[in-house]
Amino acid sequence: TYLLQVDHDEPLPHNTETFAVEAYVSGQYEHYISNRGIVETDRCTPQAFSHFTFENSGRSLICVDIKGVDDLYTSPKVHSPSKYHWCDANLGLRGLALFFWSHRCS
Repeated sequence: TYLLQVDHDEPLPHNTETFAVEAYVSGQYEHYISNRGIVETDRCTPQAFSHFTFENSGRSLICVDIKGVDDLYTSPKVHSPSKYHWCDANLGLRGLALFFWSHRCS
């Protein structure tokens, strides 16, 4: 992922000047785990990755909304009860609970 800042004379819509850009990923793009923790695949590694992020962060956050090609993931979302990780996609403790409600350790 790259961060791109645009220099321009005219303001863009919504005063947007910074964009996140990802490289093209070739192959069958799949959605493995939704933002609400729904597992949409039999593949084990996306759930293992989410669980790893939870444990490795000291149980303070989790990466979800896992999608991509094979085990190359793009644009994940983060759930964290911390006010410092706020965004519209962060469901906080509810998001953590939703993931673990559907998660099965392999």
